[in-house]
Amino acid sequence: QIGYKKCLKLAVEHWNNVGREIFESSTLVENYLKVKIEDILLEPNKKINQICEFIELDFDLDMMPAKDQDLPKFSKYSDRWYPIKSDLNSKYFSKIDEYSKEYIKNNIDKKLIKIQDYKI
Repeated sequence: QIGYKKCLKLAVEHWNNVGREIFESSTLVENYLKVKIEDILLEPNKKINQICEFIELDFDLDMMPAKDQDLPKFSKYSDRWYPIKSDLNSKYFSKIDEYSKEYIKNNIDKKLIKIQDYKI
């Protein structure tokens, strides 16, 4: 079993590695659409419509979670399907200790933060 600090180190390394891979891969294609889950959660219809336009698919409101809709095939929890919750992570942010905040701030790839338009 590995300790908390090792898990934190691995999580930051993973975030950096995935971010670099996404950025490098994006330079190999002519067009791509950068989508952040935070933006989808804040403006779901607008962002899903934008994705549909990008892949040349007609947007339909039935694509969006709705109160009386059946759950998608692999979804287990109805409360995670509807309503869409934009603030799911906020309850966890207040629980992050100072060591972890400083570690993340000092070890996260700053270029990726700027490229991905994230705030730390």
